[in-house]
Amino acid sequence: MRAKALGAVLLLAVPAVALAATRLDDRDDSAGAVDLSSVQASHNRVSDELVYAIDLHEEITPRTLLRRDGPPGSICVNLWTTRRPGEAAPNYDACITSEPRGRRFRASVASHGATGGVRRVGRAKVEQPAPTRLVLRIDPDRIKRPKAVRWTVQAVAFSSGCPSVTGCEDYVPDRPKSAQTELRAPRG
Repeated sequence: MRAKALGAVLLLAVPAVALAATRLDDRDDSAGAVDLSSVQASHNRVSDELVYAIDLHEEITPRTLLRRDGPPGSICVNLWTTRRPGEAAPNYDACITSEPRGRRFRASVASHGATGGVRRVGRAKVEQPAPTRLVLRIDPDRIKRPKAVRWTVQAVAFSSGCPSVTGCEDYVPDRPKSAQTELRAPRG
């Protein structure tokens, strides 16, 4: 995996001075219904949001994450704010799922306790500006506004092409790597 620093970010519709972005490409394929292509992450200082533009190889709908005979799938941004990737579970995750009838995507942020407990801390925003792109927006206050966050994106999907009972997983960046986004003072 290689990270590319980008000046202006397409489809995020904010001035270039408002954010510095990191783009990571996924070089492997997933057998599941969700196959990540790339992720572009930034702190949008104008809207004061962490923004993750998630590109996929195939079109996705909310129904893609549902399965009649198994659990639903998800696309999650795992966020380490005080812990270290590879040494401990993330402090938070922000996950995109489908509402039960498969009509809309929904997103929320959860806190992971040091002893393994998980607690929902609030909503996140999810948009679909193109058939193969999802944009997840997280309020930094939901994750206690750290100076920087280490992150990975994890897609878990259940499909007939997936041999695992736990779902087919895909990561950006590939495990055990992670990426970092720094948060700066909001503008505006």
